[in-house]
Amino acid sequence: MKRTKKELQPGDRVFVGIDLHKKKWHVTVRTAELELFSGSIPGCWKALERILDRYKEHRIYTVYEAGYFGFWLHDHLIDYGAECIVTPPSLIPQEYGNKVKTDRRDSRKLAYFLAKGMLKRCNGVRLDKWVFCDMILHGS
Repeated sequence: MKRTKKELQPGDRVFVGIDLHKKKWHVTVRTAELELFSGSIPGCWKALERILDRYKEHRIYTVYEAGYFGFWLHDHLIDYGAECIVTPPSLIPQEYGNKVKTDRRDSRKLAYFLAKGMLKRCNGVRLDKWVFCDMILHGS
């Protein structure tokens, strides 16, 4: 884990890039100028929540790639109070000539592009809305 000691001012925005896998997630936390944390955590909501709790007094923006995880993490992050973008992997800007792909680089890239406002979002449906749609479709 890499940590940088810098005092955040109240009102600073914090950007979190999350690279998801089944057992481990790699998380990078940064401000617009400086990386604050980068490390692997167990692949569960509670572990991510512990990291986000460190920055609770700041405005938190999060991003992860759309994939087989769906939108359940998005729902947890929104309920937590963080802004969340789920971005399609095909719309993430690529560096030409750089073919090295690691979890750490992916989470850092997501956090950086989020801080610069360069990511597009997928529109997901929250779980409570799915239940409502299911009731309408099936007449329950």
